Amino acid sequence: MRKYSKIFGKGTLNPTRLQLVTGVIWKALIGVSEARHGKLRPYVIAHMLNLRRRTPLPISDDCCGNLIMPIIARFTPENKKSYYNLKFQDFSFLLRNAITNVEKECRKLQNGDDLFSTVKNAWKEFNREFDRKETDAYFFTSVCKTPFDLDFGWGKPTRTCHVQSDVELITLNDSRDGEGIEARICLDETTMQFFEQDHDIIAFTLPEQQHDGPSFLRSRC
Repeated sequence: MRKYSKIFGKGTLNPTRLQLVTGVIWKALIGVSEARHGKLRPYVIAHMLNLRRRTPLPISDDCCGNLIMPIIARFTPENKKSYYNLKFQDFSFLLRNAITNVEKECRKLQNGDDLFSTVKNAWKEFNREFDRKETDAYFFTSVCKTPFDLDFGWGKPTRTCHVQSDVELITLNDSRDGEGIEARICLDETTMQFFEQDHDIIAFTLPEQQHDGPSFLRSRC
């Protein structure tokens, strides 16, 4: 997948590894939706954005607590007649553009009230989009590049991840060797069966040892 991060058009910002991996997963989920509904449907995903260092406000790196807001990226079928007319790179760009637009707005924030209002409105939009019955929606979260330097006396862990989720959720984190991104994907059983057969998922990922519960995938980055 590294080659895809370097060959996008000149004059554009190359998608990050996280955006590329998200694009692959998002496209596969849209394929599942088409298989189940018989047509392409509008689709939204939400990614969490860390607001630290993205606003002009003086926020200490040591300040306790999460400072995040959801970013909504949207896909509308328009003239796309089938899943097979789609490319995962297109979804990477949809996410990248959504992140870029939010970051621009964050740089305009003048005070804490502006920050609070922006985060509040983002969560309202998140709830509104995820309540639409005619739209498919999934939630992504990432702890990539988060420094989990843990050692409780038994050595560093082989894997750091979220516990099993009762909701459909995609969690991304760095692989231990730093060479890839692991995706922990919680889907219902029928959706998972379709998802694991997607040709991009097969081509770009390495299944980890089977676990009871959600699937683990490691990107070929």
